[in-house]
Amino acid sequence: MLRFKQFISEGGNVKLYGDEQGNMSPTGAKSQKFPKAVHEAQPFSNEHRATLQNDVPETLSAIHDTVKFHTGAEMFGRNKEALKPTVDDKGKEVSPGAFHTGSTRMFFDKSIPHAEYKKGIKATGDIDALTDERHKEHVNTTLRSLKPGTKYGKMTLVGFSSPKGDEISGLFHHPDIPHPVQIDFTHGKYDGNQPSQEAKDSRRGGSFGDRIQGIKGKDLNMYTNAVAKVVHGMKYSPSGLKAGDAESTSIGIQRSSEVSKKLFSVSGKKINHADADSFSGMVRLTNEHIPPEHHQAIFDTFKNSLGKDAETSGKPALDHLRSNLKVVG
Repeated sequence: MLRFKQFISEGGNVKLYGDEQGNMSPTGAKSQKFPKAVHEAQPFSNEHRATLQNDVPETLSAIHDTVKFHTGAEMFGRNKEALKPTVDDKGKEVSPGAFHTGSTRMFFDKSIPHAEYKKGIKATGDIDALTDERHKEHVNTTLRSLKPGTKYGKMTLVGFSSPKGDEISGLFHHPDIPHPVQIDFTHGKYDGNQPSQEAKDSRRGGSFGDRIQGIKGKDLNMYTNAVAKVVHGMKYSPSGLKAGDAESTSIGIQRSSEVSKKLFSVSGKKINHADADSFSGMVRLTNEHIPPEHHQAIFDTFKNSLGKDAETSGKPALDHLRSNLKVVG
């Protein structure tokens, strides 16, 4: 499980360290023996979105097969169910495979045209893949043992970074992209052979409508935390919405609609809980269901949580709040 500060930061740009002879650290981490960054992932242009929508699942499928061969574990569900798109009776893809998490969801959403997507979002920092947490030990052990230079689908493994924690980041060369592409393997709860709704909701990546305004998934999650803290004395993190004094390891309310019900049930009015999946929707819910006397404190709490990023990367979100709530600052 990622800490909140890790969770809200988007785009990895992982570096793999080695020595002057080019030998890489076994964990990818920097150390006295391995002081030099020999590989670094960088955001890639969304000109490549159409290609990667097909090539990334193919690479993940090949890695799934490798993990299964070595351990018997199926990291994306039996028969790779989480990688398979949903299709209608005419064979047209309705939704991508459920492996996606965070902002990767919209990257693979084929209902968003490529021209519209790359116009609104110029580059992508990394790809997030949600694996079955029941197999995380087998998955992590196998991934760390994979040999750099091995081809998985159309992508070639550069190496993995896994200095600590459960999540492992892999760097891969794609023939159309000059810099390594980062894929983060994050372990979450599966119901049967698909990620649970809670697992997907607990790492919401925001909405495409937010992103084209420059508002990121991290802004949505930090704003959710601000509403929870100011209005209810609660806190919101990757482990869900819970009491302010709850243990950090405890599991709270994770399903998006249930989080919305808890945060916006103060007015007794009918609530569109689907709005809670976007920053603009959360602000709309605040206007409609949170008494105005709380708005300034929510704004201040959110702004303070941005820290040094408040008037740089956080400015689009702050400007949206200034335009839609009666706040100053």
